[in-house]
Amino acid sequence: MKSLFLFVVFSFVSSILFSQKLKISIVDIYETPIESVDVLNREEVIIGKSDKNGQVIIDIAKHNIIGLSKKGYTNRWFKLASFEGDEISVTLQYYYQELDAVDVAESRPESALDIDAVNIIDYVPFKNSLLTLKSHRGKNYIGIDSLGKEGAKFVFEPNRPKRLFQDCLGNIHVVCPEMVYQIAIFNNELVIIDQIKKDFFNILLAPCVAKFGDKYVLKALSQNNQAYSLSLFDRHSDPNTFYYEVDELSAEVASEEAIKLEFAVREQFFDDSLNFHALDLRNYLRQVYNGENPDVNLDFLQRSLIKPNGSKTKWTERYAQYKTLTYPINVRSFQIGNEVAVVNYEVDSLLLFNTIGKQISQVPFSVSGDIKEVWQDLANDNIYFYTRYKGNHSIFYLNDVTGETTFLKSMRELGLSRKHKIYDGYLYFLEIDNGYYRIQRVRLPNH
Repeated sequence: MKSLFLFVVFSFVSSILFSQKLKISIVDIYETPIESVDVLNREEVIIGKSDKNGQVIIDIAKHNIIGLSKKGYTNRWFKLASFEGDEISVTLQYYYQELDAVDVAESRPESALDIDAVNIIDYVPFKNSLLTLKSHRGKNYIGIDSLGKEGAKFVFEPNRPKRLFQDCLGNIHVVCPEMVYQIAIFNNELVIIDQIKKDFFNILLAPCVAKFGDKYVLKALSQNNQAYSLSLFDRHSDPNTFYYEVDELSAEVASEEAIKLEFAVREQFFDDSLNFHALDLRNYLRQVYNGENPDVNLDFLQRSLIKPNGSKTKWTERYAQYKTLTYPINVRSFQIGNEVAVVNYEVDSLLLFNTIGKQISQVPFSVSGDIKEVWQDLANDNIYFYTRYKGNHSIFYLNDVTGETTFLKSMRELGLSRKHKIYDGYLYFLEIDNGYYRIQRVRLPNH
């Protein structure tokens, strides 16, 4: 099962009679040429790519139906025989339509969205607008907002939306506790394109790191989240695991915490001590994960799990397994053009793999302080580090070819904010202001 954001457009005109070659000029809604658009045949295999002028030439005799695909735009499919002449212009839409109600003229340089009495749950920056998930007076909304001013908003009916998710195909989803909804906005209306159960989402969509034609790169965690792997999937062969890393520190930390917890429980002589500690731990862990991973299910602390031999597992064992999530293996992976970049900050190493999973380079890197997170700017694929050292919160740029790091900025706000994202050279984050989460942004220095 796969979720594809495909919109089929048929233009019924007379067939091309005199030429077997068709030049396609691909532009955005502002008529700006779009470079590096993948041209796909009906089997979704790449057969061409637009140049810097947004142009590509296709042989109609070989390909009747083609699709156009690029991260950041809606896929488009059509029949070549439906067009007359030897040259056409095709417009690709963004993930969502930018509405006239969005006024970007009143933007402020250091604040992206400041709306009274509206709480921002999550957001996705894109060009001069923000796709927002927000709540107001008990209702949830999907909004398209400008820099500094609220724009159009649409009621989102499903209960308890947690976050926005952008998959490796560029589709936008709203993640709820039990279901995940793929959305789009067309003709001033919010449309739910598709919906899948959360379990399928966790297996099929959330792990996707990159897409190369009909090949998908999926990440996976195993051994109680101590092992991180990347595998290449396609329609014609078995999955090929081309990267595998084990974090032994997580296992040690979990084991030590479990032993401490076991002795803490044994000191209690009341029958209800187990439940008391379970509830206490649940509250503690919910505080730890508040905002960072709202979909984590902590109810395992009150369930009885059965081992393969029929015996029950101790709840401290289950806690030990879960404790590894507090110390996740420090590996992040991203698609950069036609390559997969693996940032392993367990050993401070950057690896690059090509579209068939073959390693093409490995370079070391170094930064000051402990790396807390790795971010990618989806507008240009740049990679950044967020580090902390003696109370200083800093941002570094990582050169994905040489491994060289460049210090950009120190910001105390990083330690007090959440949901950090970088887009087009700006750092966005949610910050508490008068009891509401609001979006702020800061321009990063050139590097």
